[in-house]
Amino acid sequence: MATQKVTITMPEDVLRQARAEVAAGRAANLSSYVSEVVAERAQHDRIDDIVDAILAETGGEATESERAWVKAVLED
Repeated sequence: MATQKVTITMPEDVLRQARAEVAAGRAANLSSYVSEVVAERAQHDRIDDIVDAILAETGGEATESERAWVKAVLED
């Protein structure tokens, strides 16, 4: 996969937490950690879009527990 260098700005406490995750061995480096987190967020956003589309198509309202169940099924 091709990569591109970017510059980002984030709160110091968030950066400190990210560096701690790298230091704990949960990512190879800061770039890979940030990439993984952004990819995970994008996946969750797509799942939210799918849930919203299903609800719009059926004309129904879902409870929070029903939405959580659909998200769990789609994430597997």
